[in-house]
Amino acid sequence: MDNHFFDFFLLVFVALFTLINPLGVVPVYAAMTNDIPPAQARRIARTGTLVALGILLLFALTQRFFFDFFGVSVESLRMVGGFILLNIGWSMLQARPSPTKHDEDEQQQILERGHDMAITPLGIPILAGPGGITTVILYMNSAVDVTEQAAVIAAILAVLFITFLALLGAKQIMLWLGEQGSKVVVRMMGLILMVIGVEFFFSGFGPVLQGILGL
Repeated sequence: MDNHFFDFFLLVFVALFTLINPLGVVPVYAAMTNDIPPAQARRIARTGTLVALGILLLFALTQRFFFDFFGVSVESLRMVGGFILLNIGWSMLQARPSPTKHDEDEQQQILERGHDMAITPLGIPILAGPGGITTVILYMNSAVDVTEQAAVIAAILAVLFITFLALLGAKQIMLWLGEQGSKVVVRMMGLILMVIGVEFFFSGFGPVLQGILGL
């Protein structure tokens, strides 16, 4: 049972970690909080992480309601989710922010208006964006028992805890990685994410194609 839990936990953890990409979020967070007192920056990191945690747990625990309410199939969501992950991964592979995660113009407007950066854009959609939400729903739906469901929840908690620690140490991480190091990490994460996206897409495409052809 322990191996069963750990294997599924590792599967979900790798997917979420590469998607949320704590080291890739650090430069964005550092820029957002550059002129903010350290105590306030820490509060932004804590609140943003908690908001993302709440969103991901909400979709993880209500995924059955999601499918029933919107009348969508798991296979269709896998195809769309795979496309989203491919899009994000491709953007990361080029070491640039993904348009599905946050919009720079919107972020600047939020900063100028003085809105709470912890909720948006940090919590949503930088940490809990379309890719993360879709990934959580799909893995929770594919969980065959309570053990695997618990593994999904544990993976969400673990990734966001690591993300929170990364945000707290953003300045030190930026100094350690440097600009080029940060780009290398983002590209590596993007490649892994594209592989996961391809797996998601074709795991949904096969059953949909069979249904169309009547096989």
